[in-house]
Formats: sequence, structure tokens, C-alpha cells
Amino acid sequence: MMHRATLTLKGMPDMERVLSPETYEEIPRSKVRIRTEGRDLLIEVEAEDITALRAAISSYLRWISAAMSAKNVMEE
Repeated sequence: MMHRATLTLKGMPDMERVLSPETYEEIPRSKVRIRTEGRDLLIEVEAEDITALRAAISSYLRWISAAMSAKNVMEE
């Protein structure tokens, strides 16, 4: 049984450009797809088990946090 989760970033389509290089990095036992839907960014994670799903989601949340922090610093 595959486990799935979708993260939705409302009003952040530009984040696709920032995160898309990470989709080329392999996260064990998981697959990630990034796409925009209107002004929203969807990160779809599919994993073989809950542990792999959690690891993949955690990785993307860290990358999102880092990108948002960098953006805030640049805007100051």
C-alpha cells in the first residue's frame, strides 16, 4: 500500500522554481511531484511507508522554510 500526502502552498507559484531542483534528488522509498494550480503550488508525495512519507515531507518543509527565510531577508 502506497501512502500519499499533498502539501498546498497558497499563492506561492514562484516556489516551484526554487523547489523543482530538489525533485531530482532521490529521497529513499518516495516520489515527489511539484506542480502549480492557478496561484497555488502543490507538492504531491507518494511513499512506500509512513516513515518514508514523513521523511520526504520533512525535507520539503525544511526547504520551503529556508527559501521563505531567504526571501524575507532579501526583501528587507
